[in-house]
Amino acid sequence: EATAEFSAQFKLFSQSITNALSVADTPDNCDEQMSRLLVQLEELESQFSDFDQFLADIVSKREEIYTAFEGRKNAIQEKKNKKTL
Repeated sequence: EATAEFSAQFKLFSQSITNALSVADTPDNCDEQMSRLLVQLEELESQFSDFDQFLADIVSKREEIYTAFEGRKNAIQEKKNKKTL
């Protein structure tokens, strides 16, 4: 039962990442969206803290969030820098 619930919530959370990336249009907005998602991920982690088998997925998703939003932020900044040249 916990596996099915985690799977469903984790899938919804993954969709939230995609949505947040699509609206992250400034470096500050990237930081805000990333922070919001990390709080949600912490809540998910605490909800399923008794299940070690989910920990690797959560850690991996946290790294994915950092990578995606830092990449998005850098791309926005580079685009902005090119416009100013």
